[in-house]
Amino acid sequence: MSHREQASLQSIFLLLIVSGSFAARCLPPEDQVVQPRSSDYAIKLGDNSWSSSVLNNYVAGILLEEVLGYPIVRVPAVGGRQQWIDIENKVFDVILEVWPGGHEKNLEDFTISRGTVAYAGLLGPRGRTGWFVNTYTLQHIDAFYEYWRALKSSTAANHFHTDDVAVGKGAFFGGSIDWIQFDDQIIPNLGLPLEIVWTYSESALLSKIDEANDTQTPILFNFWTPHQAFSKYDLTRVFLPEHTEECFATRTSTLLLVVP
Repeated sequence: MSHREQASLQSIFLLLIVSGSFAARCLPPEDQVVQPRSSDYAIKLGDNSWSSSVLNNYVAGILLEEVLGYPIVRVPAVGGRQQWIDIENKVFDVILEVWPGGHEKNLEDFTISRGTVAYAGLLGPRGRTGWFVNTYTLQHIDAFYEYWRALKSSTAANHFHTDDVAVGKGAFFGGSIDWIQFDDQIIPNLGLPLEIVWTYSESALLSKIDEANDTQTPILFNFWTPHQAFSKYDLTRVFLPEHTEECFATRTSTLLLVVP
């Protein structure tokens, strides 16, 4: 891809941010058919492993192909630092959803130091990750499980215990292991008798939530808002202590990124 094509690509996605609420399928019929542009290059959209990322790319694909006439191709993406490396190496051209938490070093490294990835702006929705428990547990077992200190007890460990974890431990369910999250540090730092159980995908994590909902059993897990699951399940956020800058600086572990 030439430098001119790269500059044009960045301009296209800046346009998509501005016009993101505009869908080609809402156009009058005579405006829905767009002649393909005279380019053999297909814009490569990176699909992350959660549904909102795929949905973002689906909408962008409609806008690019049906409104602007650009060919596109969808490419599976790996989360974490690898997606930045893949943009740099042109495995794909754009990631439409990158959660900024835990990516500060990558943002500085690839957009400033290396200059190989461009930050093209915010998507609009305000995403927030955190710990959640099914509300049934609070209503029928212990209302204080909404607060992290109540999870320190052996009673809490027994309530959240499953066959996936050691005796005396409660299960804490996470999604894909390549998502940026710090539960493996939060749990020991707070002295909680919990053990992480990786489900390795959003769909598998939703299956665990669905199973707990059907059987009315306690479940504790990492999740995020906004998400359509909250229209189906009654879930409550767990109050964790506020982070400090000192603690945040010792960690080890939503942006739009394109090739500049």
